[in-house]
Amino acid sequence: MNTHYRTPLVWVDTNQKLMDMIGDLKNHQSIGVDTESDSLYVYKEKVCLIQISTPDRDYLIDPLNINDLSPLNEIFKQPNIEKIFHAAEYDIICLKRDYNFEINNIFDTMIASRILGKKAIGLSALLETYFQIKVNKKFQRANWGIRPLSDEMLDYARQDSHYLIQLRGILEKELKTHNKSEIAKEDFHRMSLVEPNTNEKSDDHCWKILKGNHISLQQTALLCDLYYYRENLAEKLNRPPFKVFGNQIIQKIIEEEPTTLDELKSIQGISPKIINKYGRDILEIVETAKTKKPVYKKFKPKPSSTFLRYYDILKRWRKETGDRLNVESDIILPKDILESISQTQPNNLEELKKVMQEVPYRYSQFGEEILNVLKPMED
Repeated sequence: MNTHYRTPLVWVDTNQKLMDMIGDLKNHQSIGVDTESDSLYVYKEKVCLIQISTPDRDYLIDPLNINDLSPLNEIFKQPNIEKIFHAAEYDIICLKRDYNFEINNIFDTMIASRILGKKAIGLSALLETYFQIKVNKKFQRANWGIRPLSDEMLDYARQDSHYLIQLRGILEKELKTHNKSEIAKEDFHRMSLVEPNTNEKSDDHCWKILKGNHISLQQTALLCDLYYYRENLAEKLNRPPFKVFGNQIIQKIIEEEPTTLDELKSIQGISPKIINKYGRDILEIVETAKTKKPVYKKFKPKPSSTFLRYYDILKRWRKETGDRLNVESDIILPKDILESISQTQPNNLEELKKVMQEVPYRYSQFGEEILNVLKPMED
């Protein structure tokens, strides 16, 4: 174990230990939070470890051995306790998906770093910059679903939450110095509202396999059949789909349309293991798909020419304003708000205020400016 930590590590793997920890967390205004999952090793990922740090302790919570984590929701939904994440989106999605937690009052050190215009915004880079700590990335892709976890893995896990309270203090001072605290709070709140997607199997997911490559209309049935075959296999084997066989292999099968095992073997990237286990199934899928009706991709309605004109003007203004303030353009105006303004085409400040109700600080700072750049559209 690494000895540079001055706070004890507390392993929480029973309901009683969980309740003891919750009792302690209630005494703190801010806590650091991180999670580890097993997405590279199973079909349906799950949270395998929750790290929560206070100034006094680093807690590692083992959700695989605690049968009811619902009491922890009291901490996550408590508005008087600030939850500090780095790159909160994935963690929040996982916590809501697996435990239906309600998340209130967060501080995201990555969002803060972006708002401050920092170029290196990864946690490793920030820890090296502010604390001269070099992070060992050895366990970045580890299987956190195994038990027991090694001492090295425990050490790696705790560091992701251990420094967040100190880091938050530094970044908050910088936000105040540069008058950016309010825009940061706005984005923290928006991030706390993020919801998990339903990753159920559907034709919509088939097209992601192509990554821009074109296929014929008739080949669309084969694409979807291969997608569903791989998904069902992955679910049965409890493995990520890419570990059954990759997207490139599906693309090659569609392109070559093999009719024999020898033709299938000649496709680059297909291993003897895939041939032996799934070869005959794949050939049958290729054959039967030829008789099926094409599958049509769902397209979003084409935006109107007026929408596109508003969108282009706002996008240019956003880029110029971001350059002037030395931040990425989406910090000035998030894409969803930009699209809403382009869609509703407000004529006055009152109408614009309604469209920008999710980002009141940005409205107060940029509302008149936005309306002014859009005025030529009304003439």
